[in-house]
Amino acid sequence: MHFSNPRRNLLVTATALLSLAPLTVFAQATPRTPADLVLRNGRIMTVDSSGPQAQALAVRGSRIVAIGTNAQINRLVGKNTRVIDLTGKLAVPGLIEGHGHFMGLGEAKMKLDLTQAKSWNDIVAMVRNVSRDVAKDSW
Repeated sequence: MHFSNPRRNLLVTATALLSLAPLTVFAQATPRTPADLVLRNGRIMTVDSSGPQAQALAVRGSRIVAIGTNAQINRLVGKNTRVIDLTGKLAVPGLIEGHGHFMGLGEAKMKLDLTQAKSWNDIVAMVRNVSRDVAKDSW
């Protein structure tokens, strides 16, 4: 997806990258192979209680390979690494959501779905099948 606003492009890119992998890999455990992409000078939320925020991250291929300080991640910058300066902006893990109303979806899962029933006998059979799994005192 392409947006004409460069800042929005950056936000979309950072959000997409942050959604690719769990953010628990830190720079100390990363090989020195150059990264394909580095985001630095940011406020990067890691969703890791032992290090909830970082300055920079490195991506190789479609994986986040390191998260840490600017100095730690700068070691992974090579001649072909694309470097994006977040200039202090916030970057958070991306969420992919197909616009579901979660309460409504949850409630729907608690009800018998009769949309596939073609007859009264189909409905009776569906109720019979579901009721087999329900404890007698839970009705």
